[in-house]
Amino acid sequence: MQRKNLTVTLLLVLSFPSAGQSQTPTGAIEGLVTDQSGASVLGAKVTITETATHRAIPLTTNELGRYSVRNLMPGLYSIRAEVPSFTTPIV
Repeated sequence: MQRKNLTVTLLLVLSFPSAGQSQTPTGAIEGLVTDQSGASVLGAKVTITETATHRAIPLTTNELGRYSVRNLMPGLYSIRAEVPSFTTPIV
């Protein structure tokens, strides 16, 4: 059985508060999971983990293969996407 590769594309968005809001900046991670042909992968399990605390945020890609999480504290995060019969990249 041949294993297919997943590609994880991500966009890191850092939001800054306006003058009337709290002074804590937060960010967001948005991404796209595709197979090696470039087709979007529906229902891929994506885990975003803050490396310092090991806090894991589980997500599932939507019908377009996209995922997003908002209101993240500044830090380093790893991203893992999993689908049965695909190899798993770590970003």
